[in-house]
Amino acid sequence: MNIPEHLSKHDTEITQLQHLTAGWFQTTRKEYEECRDLWRKTQVQLNENARQIGELTLKIADTNDVIRRASDESRDRDRELGERISSLVSAIGELTRSLRPPPL
Repeated sequence: MNIPEHLSKHDTEITQLQHLTAGWFQTTRKEYEECRDLWRKTQVQLNENARQIGELTLKIADTNDVIRRASDESRDRDRELGERISSLVSAIGELTRSLRPPPL
């Protein structure tokens, strides 16, 4: 059976198109899989970043609590020290008055 030349030419073109389409599909599938893999890795990294940010947020809150307590303690100690200094100054004043010779 002889196939006319113009049909044979179309058959060759169809074969070439099938080959090109198969190559395009393979490339597209590979790119799709690479994009999915990248998306998965990005999600894993985002989840890890969120976890670490949460941990750091808790550490910052703990540090703020420590600083607040230290500040409160420092303020209390400063007040106590001020009271002791005032008491000492008063006591020294009383002592110097009592040690003064009486007026003549």
